[in-house]
Amino acid sequence: MSLIEPVDTTDESGIRDARRRAVLDARQADLDLYEVMKSELARRVLWDLIGVHGAYQSSFSSNPVEMAFNEGQRNFAVRVIERLLRVCPELYLQAQTEAINRKGKQ
Repeated sequence: MSLIEPVDTTDESGIRDARRRAVLDARQADLDLYEVMKSELARRVLWDLIGVHGAYQSSFSSNPVEMAFNEGQRNFAVRVIERLLRVCPELYLQAQTEAINRKGKQ
């Protein structure tokens, strides 16, 4: 993630340029994610991260601090899933299929 550059809010052309750069940066990040997800290795790593961070399990704990931590972890995983489904849903489904197949071979 890049650092946020300060923008002079009194300069309309500077604001337009900053918005245009933000859109271009977001598009590039989406293209980067799509390219990375073409790799079986990357799909395996991301699927593992999603699982480790508890996307598909409850974050409940009787300890409120632990539950808050678990929910933060789960939130990370859910945000990754949302982005994958927005950028490359077919590759997310492929990662899911590959994970199911790996589990079946164990």
